[in-house]
Amino acid sequence: YVPIDISRRHLDATARRLREDYPWLRVEPVCGDYMALEALPLEIDDARRIGFFPGSTIGNLTPEEAVLFLR
Repeated sequence: YVPIDISRRHLDATARRLREDYPWLRVEPVCGDYMALEALPLEIDDARRIGFFPGSTIGNLTPEEAVLFLR
């Protein structure tokens, strides 16, 4: 699981709780702005990918920008 958040403090606390609650789950947190991510951790290149984008941020994008972001 690769949680992404702009707040390092929140991200670290959440990752720690996830590891405690789900010890079998690999958690690779990424601190950054999901609208400007360079890349995901290399360790997950061969893993199945499913994206979840909560919130209304996508509503701030034009339809073309939203399609580009989701790709």
